[in-house]
Amino acid sequence: MNIKKLSAELGVSVCTVSRVLSGKARQYRIAEATEKKILAKACEIGFRPNYFAYSLNTGRTNTVGMIFANTIDNFLGSIMEGVESELRGTDFQMVVATCENNPAIEKLEIERMLHRRVDGIIIYPSAMPPGQWYPVEHIRRPDDKWMPYVIIGRQVEFEADHILFDDEVAGVRAAERLLAAGCRRFGLVTLPMECSANDGRIKGYLGALRNHGVPDTAIMTVCLRTPVDTADLAQLADIDALFGVNDISVMRCIEHLGRIRPLAGLRCEIIGTRPIFGPPLGVSAHYQIMPAREMGCVAARHLLQLMDTPAQPQRTVRLPWPESQS
Repeated sequence: MNIKKLSAELGVSVCTVSRVLSGKARQYRIAEATEKKILAKACEIGFRPNYFAYSLNTGRTNTVGMIFANTIDNFLGSIMEGVESELRGTDFQMVVATCENNPAIEKLEIERMLHRRVDGIIIYPSAMPPGQWYPVEHIRRPDDKWMPYVIIGRQVEFEADHILFDDEVAGVRAAERLLAAGCRRFGLVTLPMECSANDGRIKGYLGALRNHGVPDTAIMTVCLRTPVDTADLAQLADIDALFGVNDISVMRCIEHLGRIRPLAGLRCEIIGTRPIFGPPLGVSAHYQIMPAREMGCVAARHLLQLMDTPAQPQRTVRLPWPESQS
């Protein structure tokens, strides 16, 4: 069964059948009764339009690229769930690639997706080593054709919609909660990478502590490299509060810190998708839960809008943080 046979059986034109099956009945003012008759018959016989013919006729493949800097974990998986939930019920399907936090692999995966003519791409970009900038050149189309991009999670110097967390607010909240708990010596755990999300959290945390009169001598900052340098961790021997750029940094720090000092009385502020870290006995942990699924939902909505209406001003959305969990 094809569209020509279906139209003959229903007694309507091929063009009308094609428009109804393409979801364009309203656009072409096709009578609702005709639309229902065509859809009912197509459903009855299990008819599906030829995907490749549809793509040739419309210039669309109905695929959306999703490129993740890292291996998919709870955080990135929640983002992907959000994207999928927004695409469900549309004609679009997602194609996913992970890039080992390597811009060269990102470039390759973008080229592969462009070769397959995806209709738009959502990118969670790689974090760079200290002192290096994210190389946006590999995002640009070599043929200067416009491609709708949405950048999520980390801000980069590229003209595209960005969907971000309000990371500076997360740092401020962490500092204020630790201060309210009576903490006096503060630890900060960073990672050896350039990343707008990490930078925002650090800026908010340090700024709030300093605004409350905490001297820099009472703030110990450690960059958690691999392998972990115990000499660096020794700086945290006297802290009673700990905040890290993400949950992984805090978990690794706690694991090694427990070997050089007692952990009783230590308070931790942790950022993650859900409380997956059970702190050791005597450690108090507070989670700020990232609205990762919402990030995926918002990114997908932006991309669908861009594909339908390209001439839109660039937008940056900063998602608010939900209430913390103990």
